[in-house]
Amino acid sequence: MPNKRGFTLIELMLVIAIITILALIALPQLGNAIAHAKWCKMYSDMDRIRLAGMQYNADQGNWATQTNDGVLPTGFSSYLAEWPSPPCKGYTYQWQNWTLWDGSVMIGVSLCNPTAGSNPFNLYIQGGTGSGAGPDIVTAPHLLRCTE
Repeated sequence: MPNKRGFTLIELMLVIAIITILALIALPQLGNAIAHAKWCKMYSDMDRIRLAGMQYNADQGNWATQTNDGVLPTGFSSYLAEWPSPPCKGYTYQWQNWTLWDGSVMIGVSLCNPTAGSNPFNLYIQGGTGSGAGPDIVTAPHLLRCTE
């Protein structure tokens, strides 16, 4: 009786076909997992900035002034050691501060792409002038898609 060693060509082709089918099923899910991880980092960064702004307001009695893209607002260094790095290249976070028609202050954190001129993601805090009590938080929870 001959000693049969190794695999036949059909067995090898069957294993390769099964591995290919499994890879085709798994790869789209990997892309979604990466996009979800970037969205979670972005949301976490924006929430850290929001909390730093609320702590600043509680200590100082007013909201920090608006800054340019990626610039830490004056006085924030005690509350936020450094401005977070966004998960996508070319984007920056922006601290926004403006007074509404009724005298209340709207505070926002946006993820901006200065070259595209867009703010696709926003986290807003609305509170009375000089108060941080009971803010309303409104988010734009989109799935972050980066082109890097």
